[in-house]
Amino acid sequence: MEDVVRFEKFVARCRVRMAQTLWRILDDINWVEEILQQAMLRAWRKRELLFAHANPVALMRRICLHMGYDFLRAKIRREKGLDKYRQDCIYRGLASPEQPIEALLHAELMATVRRGIAQLPGHQQLAVQRRLLGEQSYAEIAQVIGCEITTARLHFWRGKRSLRKFMQREGYTG
Repeated sequence: MEDVVRFEKFVARCRVRMAQTLWRILDDINWVEEILQQAMLRAWRKRELLFAHANPVALMRRICLHMGYDFLRAKIRREKGLDKYRQDCIYRGLASPEQPIEALLHAELMATVRRGIAQLPGHQQLAVQRRLLGEQSYAEIAQVIGCEITTARLHFWRGKRSLRKFMQREGYTG
């Protein structure tokens, strides 16, 4: 019961700040409330870690940021109309039975992207593959590479920049 009261006081203290953070990312009040509820549920489940943290408000803000960005990534995937099965088909170069032409064009694009990634230096290649294709966090990438998170971000950024130049040379824009 003591945890409930403590958590309610904590939420009352930082709820507005969390909502503002999500509003800046999502720009839709309905989704802000939904994601805020999910963030509070996640925080409740890990309340021991939250209250043991040196700055629990900053940690809660970070949770909201991650959940907001995760929601946006999922929303973009849904808007493109590609469910997980079709994404896997396209990644493997297989045509989707619903939209064979679009799938084949996308498979051609993915083949070019994979060729570009293959030309990147080791750590950049690994960071770009895991971030773009595997959708892993920078922390996971840093752990695999064996470096700091900021270094993993730098490898990804440099690799993405090189990949963008490669794609432009291949005739793709955007």
